[in-house]
Amino acid sequence: MILQRSPHSTALKSMPTTLTNRECEILRLVANEYNTLQVADLLCISEYTVVSHRQNIMIKLNVKNAAGMVRRGFEIGVLSLSNEIKEADRSANKYNHQAVTI
Repeated sequence: MILQRSPHSTALKSMPTTLTNRECEILRLVANEYNTLQVADLLCISEYTVVSHRQNIMIKLNVKNAAGMVRRGFEIGVLSLSNEIKEADRSANKYNHQAVTI
């Protein structure tokens, strides 16, 4: 039997999820379309460290990929639309990313 979670499930929102400050920082960069190499360069850490952080985030958030990380980040309140726009504005210059405005 396959169980499917409702997108409005209260169990998801009540599930305790604790991300470190570094994991939150990496999640924000992933949400702003930075790849592993760019994140590593921006944070002055190894690509392997970024991969390790991403794996830990996916385990903690119980997701399979970057899209799931971002979705859950919004669900648990680590990411917010206005916060991501401000962060994108600050980080956009280094990699010529355009910050999304709504």
